Amino acid sequence: MESGVKLESKISIDNKTILVVDDNRINRIITRKMLEKYKANPLVAGGSLEAVELAKTKSIDLILMDINMPGMDGLEATEAIRSFNKNVPVIALTAVEIEEMRESIQNSLICDIIIIIKPYDEMVFVETILKHI
Repeated sequence: MESGVKLESKISIDNKTILVVDDNRINRIITRKMLEKYKANPLVAGGSLEAVELAKTKSIDLILMDINMPGMDGLEATEAIRSFNKNVPVIALTAVEIEEMRESIQNSLICDIIIIIKPYDEMVFVETILKHI
């Protein structure tokens, strides 16, 4: 436990604007609260079209993108965002078994993958974000 406390005290995503894109309201709330715990400024979008609009109009440091959403999925939304912003890091959030998604994600414009398994592995979550900011 002690090493976890030390690690947590070194983690800082203070004042980073992170867009959370997820069609599941509970997932958005959990992710937003975790980001707030580390002093980030989360923006939330309930779907891909809203996410693309926010990415056009807001200054965003990183995007956490759900892959499986109705209509435009996360891979398509990332492609749309990349048409006007090639630099913002996009991390895939998926509850699907990683092997099922690995090839699609590796061939996409997404930077990394976080598998959502409840409960969240908080350190992996924050360390993955830090790796790309």
